[in-house]
Amino acid sequence: MQHLQERAGYLEACTRCSGCKWVPNIESDEFAQICPSVHYGKFHPYSGGGKMINAYALLKGLINYDDALIDTIYSCSNCGGCDVACKANFGDAYEPLAALYALRQQVVADGQLPEPLKRLLANLRATGNRFGYPPASRGRWCATVDVKRWPDQAADTVLYVGDLAFDEGAWPQLRDVIRRLGAAGVDVAIAGENEVDLGGLAFDIGDGGQARDLAEAFLRQVQGCPPRRLIICDDQAFAAVRNVFPRLGLVMPNVETLHLTEWLSGNFTGAARERQRVTYHDSCRLGRLGEAVQPWRGNWEVHEHYLKVRTPPVHTNFGAGVYDAPRHLLTAVNAEIVEMPRNRESAFCCGNGGGAKEFNPDFARSAGRERLREACSTGAELLISSCGGCVGHLKQIAEEDGLGIGVISLMDYLRQRSGEQQ
Repeated sequence: MQHLQERAGYLEACTRCSGCKWVPNIESDEFAQICPSVHYGKFHPYSGGGKMINAYALLKGLINYDDALIDTIYSCSNCGGCDVACKANFGDAYEPLAALYALRQQVVADGQLPEPLKRLLANLRATGNRFGYPPASRGRWCATVDVKRWPDQAADTVLYVGDLAFDEGAWPQLRDVIRRLGAAGVDVAIAGENEVDLGGLAFDIGDGGQARDLAEAFLRQVQGCPPRRLIICDDQAFAAVRNVFPRLGLVMPNVETLHLTEWLSGNFTGAARERQRVTYHDSCRLGRLGEAVQPWRGNWEVHEHYLKVRTPPVHTNFGAGVYDAPRHLLTAVNAEIVEMPRNRESAFCCGNGGGAKEFNPDFARSAGRERLREACSTGAELLISSCGGCVGHLKQIAEEDGLGIGVISLMDYLRQRSGEQQ
């Protein structure tokens, strides 16, 4: 986890080109922006590069905190779109996302965190979940499910549920997953009420210490009763393991880690159904932030008197997360996928994540409406996503605005199309 001072060289080197505002390969002039923050704020300080300028000015004592500065920092979902766009042109030279993480760490260290986000962190600290629900309520979804309880009982595979445990509408999906794993002969266990948050949201908000505490609590469970494989249902939890743990200097033991869609794509048989036109929304946490971060340790060397080069070379993340598995599953149930112009690593964020919706609902609504406008442009009947947070957010806006496009989770859609809806 780097502090803002350690990012100073990157901050001052940024060319201020504004490439962080646009998708790397523009397919549509109408849908060319990649940054939901600058789409909302319509002012350069809301962009990735603009935040880097402000971070540098803050570091050098050239500006002070005020409401406008905080708004530019947290009317942002930390979706990583600016990072992918920047790296398409400059590789690892500037790394906007690392700068945004460090900037938020500085905000928390300086005691400037806004109240809505303080409440989220307080809930995580007191109850182990963002909602403030009693910890035991994590186990309500599986109270009647006959399955091993980890870490008290060892198993080959652990199914991590995440925030879906608090969404009663998702419980049938989760029980169906347990059934499918059992039918495939998988020795599976769940943690139920003993499941812990993995620290992704705390890290996004800027509390690296709390993120580390949560992540380490999970790693102690893994070390105490190590499974061979971990299957994760929740997109934010998946990004925590792939993107956040390495930034905290934490190493997952030798456990194969998969997203649920990756396991299902090799173990799912669809039923013949009438073809249906759908579009798929790549969530930031499964997509761009689902690529494993590989921490770099080394030195900067100067070549030809001015060219700075990292030795050894760094692994640069270009947002190569999980994209094919969800689409394979949709194809298996005879869905016709009509891609939005911004898809895969160039997907436009819905605005729900990173604490942004709690801090500024207007920002989250702006991003969600833009994504739905794009989805409607495809002529699809349904927008489908693997992320429960994205689905809930987009569905609410679509219904409130009467947009005429349905929004459904990938797992619900697969159950319906397989004739297993109960």
